[in-house]
Amino acid sequence: MSLYPKITVITITHCHAEYITETLSSVLLQEYPGEIEYIIANDRSPDNTDEIVKAFLASRQVPSNFKIFYTRHEENKGMSGNINWALQRAAGKYIAICEGDDYWTDPLKLRTQVEFLEENKEYALCFSNMNVLRNNVLERRKNLLSKTSFNKSETPFIHIPTPTALFRNFMKDLPPQLASSLIDASLWLFLSQYGSFYYSDNAPVVYRVHDGGAWSGSTDLVNFTRSTKVRIIAWKHLKNIDKIAVANVILNWINLKKTAEQNNRMIFAYCLSIYQRFYFISYLYIQKFKEKLDMLSKAPSSKKNMV
Repeated sequence: MSLYPKITVITITHCHAEYITETLSSVLLQEYPGEIEYIIANDRSPDNTDEIVKAFLASRQVPSNFKIFYTRHEENKGMSGNINWALQRAAGKYIAICEGDDYWTDPLKLRTQVEFLEENKEYALCFSNMNVLRNNVLERRKNLLSKTSFNKSETPFIHIPTPTALFRNFMKDLPPQLASSLIDASLWLFLSQYGSFYYSDNAPVVYRVHDGGAWSGSTDLVNFTRSTKVRIIAWKHLKNIDKIAVANVILNWINLKKTAEQNNRMIFAYCLSIYQRFYFISYLYIQKFKEKLDMLSKAPSSKKNMV
């Protein structure tokens, strides 16, 4: 490629004082020939994340192709509000996210992924495997995917590690109903409207598991509730997703949520999840009935023409 497009890298951070230096260093080590807009959004961390970021940026020689925009919010926006705030400011053709407790290990991560998406217009996103750092032990995540390309009927069923992804910038089209509760799962559903996803088994990133993590630091009930909620919102407000596939995924998350609620004896929430299950099961049965009617209407008549 003779010309590399401008890309945006986003780091959202909250109480990542212990890890943020490693994150920032790994982003600045990227060997990318084009312009990189680097947005760092600190969600009013009560620890000394702010001081560490400012000291790092003041002491580090920033590569000439980087333009860094650092913000510490005056009010806490929450995870969804913070990531949406950063995404809406992204000016790059492509976007990558490296949260403040993760880091990249391959300096060619961005260049390799940009080259792929530039040459393969049918893909909206590319992602990869990752390494997991748990209790100071680094291990490669087992490859759970048997192929490399996934269409919009398949993408709702796969796990996409956020720090591994690079995707096309369609953020101006993000529905406000989805933006207000945005997490990675609903972001991937939104992007599935625009093209297929490509997977590589290389592992250019490290995902850190710790008690303060947005997912690993929360209970099963919190995670399952949040995941169910955002998928239902996406199902309602995204017109071009595969609604049958997403309804099946929602049912799976509701079942996981129901188990967590039973374990916590939350009777009201349990009854609510039963109602949600009934709604989506009914929807799937209706769709299957419509498919059968459509097949019958298109079937050739068995009667012979009378002479």
